[in-house]
Amino acid sequence: MPACTQARAANRRPSVRVAGSRAAADTTYQSDLVAPEQVLYEAYLRIARVLAADVDLVIAETLTTVREAVAAARAAAEYGLPLWVSWNLCLDAPIIRGGESLEQGIAALQSLPVEGYMVNCVPTGLVRPALELMRRCTDRPLGAYANSCEKAVDQATLDATAVQTLSPQQYVVASERWVEAGATWIGGCCDTRPEYIAALAARWN
Repeated sequence: MPACTQARAANRRPSVRVAGSRAAADTTYQSDLVAPEQVLYEAYLRIARVLAADVDLVIAETLTTVREAVAAARAAAEYGLPLWVSWNLCLDAPIIRGGESLEQGIAALQSLPVEGYMVNCVPTGLVRPALELMRRCTDRPLGAYANSCEKAVDQATLDATAVQTLSPQQYVVASERWVEAGATWIGGCCDTRPEYIAALAARWN
């Protein structure tokens, strides 16, 4: 894949790994439209087959149900691909968007080779409580990459960026709370820009 080739060519540090995205297969943010686990598994298996030759790990991201994570983990295991799982959350509580708890999600994956757990595409204010919940039920690595706002009243508002946006430095301050809660992987999601990543790198490198 051209993007992977470019990433490897640009990488000057052997410790840096190239990740491939395994995003929501059916829909984003609409957990009621997510397919049954076996249908998901078969789709993710095809994606894993493509990614296996070009990436060092896969991030199954913006997931709204536990079954998506289980299917993704099963598929990645078939090809020996290291996998991180990242859930999307309700906008008013640190709960997986489809209504299941983060504790349920981690319990369902305990026997599968998942490297770590994250949350993504959520306001920064939801990240710390989510990390604290996850840390109580796993010793695997944790992480987060959030949107550039602290809160949002609904998804339409978030999608339209009709929210008060954090500056890169304010985003860094938020990331400090995530690290305090146990995060070792941090980044930026929707509405963050290169200057946000540069500010994170300056703070944490």
